[in-house]
Amino acid sequence: MVIHAIKWSDEMTVGMPALDEDHRRLVVLMNKVIAACYAGVGNAMINTAMNELEAYTKEHFVREECLLEAKNDPNLAAHKQQHQELISQLAEMKSQKHGTEIIPILYRWLVVHIMETDRGYSHLFR
Repeated sequence: MVIHAIKWSDEMTVGMPALDEDHRRLVVLMNKVIAACYAGVGNAMINTAMNELEAYTKEHFVREECLLEAKNDPNLAAHKQQHQELISQLAEMKSQKHGTEIIPILYRWLVVHIMETDRGYSHLFR
C-alpha cells in the first residue's frame, strides 16, 4: 500500500465538531510524519513528527473519552482499551521502525480507527 498523504473526507466525521476537528488535526500530523518519511530526513526528524503525533493523540483520547463518558457510551470501556492499545502500538513503532514502512501501519492505526470505531459512536452526538 503506497500512501503519500491522507485526505480528510466527510466519511470520517463523527458528528461532534470538537472531535471532528481533533481528527482533522491528527490527519495533518499524520501527513507530517508521512512527508518526513518520504523526504529521507532521518530518524531524528521522523521521531520529532511522531512525538508530535503521539502527544496530540493522547490529548485527543482524553477529550474523546470524557465526551463519551458524558454521553454514557455503553462501549466506553472497550473504546478506552483500544486507545491504550493504539498508544502502545505508536510507542512501539517509534522505537522499532523508521522510514516509509511505518506509513501503512499508521494509516490503519488512524483511519481505520476513525472509520470503524469512532464512527460507531456518532449516533450519540446527533
